[in-house]
Amino acid sequence: MRRIKVVYRKGVGEVEITGDNVNEVKELIKCIPEIYLELEKTESRLSELKSTLSILPSFVKYDEEGKPVLSVREELITSREAIILLLKFSENGLKSSEVGEQLSKSGIVSVGYPSRLSEMLREGVVTRNEVGNYVLTEKGKIIADEITMRLEEVALR
Repeated sequence: MRRIKVVYRKGVGEVEITGDNVNEVKELIKCIPEIYLELEKTESRLSELKSTLSILPSFVKYDEEGKPVLSVREELITSREAIILLLKFSENGLKSSEVGEQLSKSGIVSVGYPSRLSEMLREGVVTRNEVGNYVLTEKGKIIADEITMRLEEVALR
């Protein structure tokens, strides 16, 4: 007896349904939306878990106040990238003056950091939270992840 096979593709995933007759396949097709919904929920939980459990890169330390300090050679990172990383690894964001302090503690000279913050605010990379601290937007988090990966690759060489 011949089997009926249906492949449903959505985005990067696909679901393959195989049945002995048309009615069996029709019943299975009705389950596709549920399957994709469960897959999306699982994928979302996994990404949350990864970000929660992510191990701090070797180039991030914390000072006595619990604020991030970067230990990266200045030639490997721009002041803009350093600000993004400081915000990524600070729990509740940082005030403008705190960004300057943490850059100094990290050994990164940037007298123009207020201008960088202003540019990034205008570009949608950072925003201000309810207490006035600078925090990363989703766009900023993506950029921060890219910078982190690049610096980790350099560290492995």
